[in-house]
Amino acid sequence: MNHEEQTGGGLPRQEETGAVALEEKSEERPEAAQKAEAAPAAEGTPEEPVGGPQPDTPKKEQEEEPDAGQEAREADSESAPEESGGPIAPEEEGEEEPEEEEEGEELSAFERLSLPGKLLAWLGLVALALAILLGSALILLYLTADMEDVPQAQVSFESQALEPESYRWSVPVAGPIHRVFHRDMSDEPQRLETVESPTPRLEAAEGFELEITVLDEAGETIFEGTGQSFAVFAFEEEGEYTASITAKRTAGPQVTGYIPEGSYHYEIAFQLSAAPRLEASRDSVAQGSVFCLRLTGVLGEELPRISAPFSPDAIFVRQGEDWVACLDVPYDCATGEYVIQVEAGASTLTQTVNVYARQLRELDTSTLDGTALTPYLGALPKVLEPYMDVADPDIYWTDGFIQPVKGTLLRDYYVNEYTDRITDPTLIALVPDIVEQLNAAIQPRLSLNVTFSLPAGSKVSCPADGRVIFAGVAGGAGRTIVVEHGGGLKSIFYLMNQMNVQEGDFVYQGDSLGTSNDHIICEMRLNGSAVNPWDIWRNLGGLV
Repeated sequence: MNHEEQTGGGLPRQEETGAVALEEKSEERPEAAQKAEAAPAAEGTPEEPVGGPQPDTPKKEQEEEPDAGQEAREADSESAPEESGGPIAPEEEGEEEPEEEEEGEELSAFERLSLPGKLLAWLGLVALALAILLGSALILLYLTADMEDVPQAQVSFESQALEPESYRWSVPVAGPIHRVFHRDMSDEPQRLETVESPTPRLEAAEGFELEITVLDEAGETIFEGTGQSFAVFAFEEEGEYTASITAKRTAGPQVTGYIPEGSYHYEIAFQLSAAPRLEASRDSVAQGSVFCLRLTGVLGEELPRISAPFSPDAIFVRQGEDWVACLDVPYDCATGEYVIQVEAGASTLTQTVNVYARQLRELDTSTLDGTALTPYLGALPKVLEPYMDVADPDIYWTDGFIQPVKGTLLRDYYVNEYTDRITDPTLIALVPDIVEQLNAAIQPRLSLNVTFSLPAGSKVSCPADGRVIFAGVAGGAGRTIVVEHGGGLKSIFYLMNQMNVQEGDFVYQGDSLGTSNDHIICEMRLNGSAVNPWDIWRNLGGLV
């Protein structure tokens, strides 16, 4: 084939170029691919070896001649649906775009989870949020807890407020979480004012437990124990002392939750200079009455001594941290001022008391034939005289005294009773001078007790705590009971019908001692002297 044939063969391909020709070629791609493969052989063009010279191709043909390999690839892509089962309608562009977007979009880790996994993940996030919230609340509670939440011990020593030397407290925040506060403020003990009482009071707020250790000037421990046991401790010597005190409070359930737990520590130093003081329950007292002296600020347990002109048997007895002496003023004591002297250790104290006269009343209890209307008891029965010397060194009464019987008062204390005086107004009118002379010659009988009329079988109550020292028959006084109340103060009951106690029994206020007849005589004696029972029953004279 000559050059003209090669050129003419190419012309039809040039004319088929354009839009239509492209469409036809796109529809006939498999056929064109076959022609492209067979064209060299049909034209008889010898196959040139690789790397041999190649003829120059016109530039126009190079630009317009389509690539046979590209047409084959395009034909293969379009024929593939036909081979799989027939032609498939091309999808619209609007339907292809979402597929391309879905294929290109990457799913998140949460979206790839299953429904249970998503639920667990959500619960985990909620738990994390709650943990952060609770943690923040705990931190806030922890930071807001401070010493203002700690209770104050308010410790005082002999009414002097103490300042803590150190403290350590654990303040609850939430559950087992606590905030601890501790501080050491001073190494020097707090210096107190001079202490004058040998039994100084150690006090703290309610809920605190106290522990105290006391050292003398030489550093020797003279007391170590609780605040409760320190309440009965008494210093025996004056001097310089130091003390270590701890006020503790343990945690426990309260209405508002748990209280802080911790303690305060105190270090104190003080000078003990005891100054005994003497106080009288009254400055003036009537004949037949009682009064008390109270001695405070005495070192040691040595018994103080008392000297009273009208009460030589008076003694001091212990009552708590004080010494108490109950003094009787006899019914026949001369009136005037008396000086009472007390010796306590190396100190001597005095107390002045004025004794004034008691009004003496008169009582007629007789008929015209001289028959007495009520029983009478004058002098103390001799069988009871040895018991009047008994004086227990303890005061048994705590709440004062009560009236032992309820009845009609027939004869009062310190009354001159006449049983045979002429009181008939007719006789007095007829012979007044004679009646006066006769009545003047009659001697009265003095009542040093009280007599009641009451139904037989009435209860006789113990007026105060005490010890029964006699329960038996006292001559003409009949069945008699004597109760020692301590310090030489006694209750005596005559004319008992039935006795419910016996000697040695300890009885309490209000206990039944027995029952009465239709009359009963009640008597009170202090240091052997008969005193006014009404002063005792009404708790006069400093007995409480």
